[in-house]
Amino acid sequence: MEINRLRIIDELKRILLKSLENVEVFKSVFEQWLEKLPTTDSLVYLYVPSRYKEKFLYTESSCFTRLQKEIRIDYHEDNKFVFFTKQFIAEFCPHNYVDKCELFLSKNNYFSPEKIREISDFALDIIMKDLNSKRMTDNSDVETFNKVECSEETIMGDNEGGSGY
Repeated sequence: MEINRLRIIDELKRILLKSLENVEVFKSVFEQWLEKLPTTDSLVYLYVPSRYKEKFLYTESSCFTRLQKEIRIDYHEDNKFVFFTKQFIAEFCPHNYVDKCELFLSKNNYFSPEKIREISDFALDIIMKDLNSKRMTDNSDVETFNKVECSEETIMGDNEGGSGY
């Protein structure tokens, strides 16, 4: 059970990290930060991890041109997004965020053996319902097919080799 629990934790972290790698998520975080800034700061510096450069260049023109601030973007080798003005600075690190989420979930017993079993039972129940509905669909398809064949035999008069026409 412990191995499964650790696998679930790792998979959850992987999924969360993958979703945080979406440029749209960063844009949302960045825009929320910008909204809180005083209007006096018109120049914003933005350091983006270089691995996002291609995605970011595509998004940059559509997103940042509509903002009322001048934004200077540089790329760096760190995993953090850093944005700052003359007076304010903020950073967003997807890995740190995922670690904080894991800690929160662990402290609140979301990864307890009981909770993992509850999630597993729920998932198994969904799978079984899905399988049962497919079996019912498959059976009804066979019954429908048999009825169609039976009615064709009646129409065609195919009992004892006659054609009926």
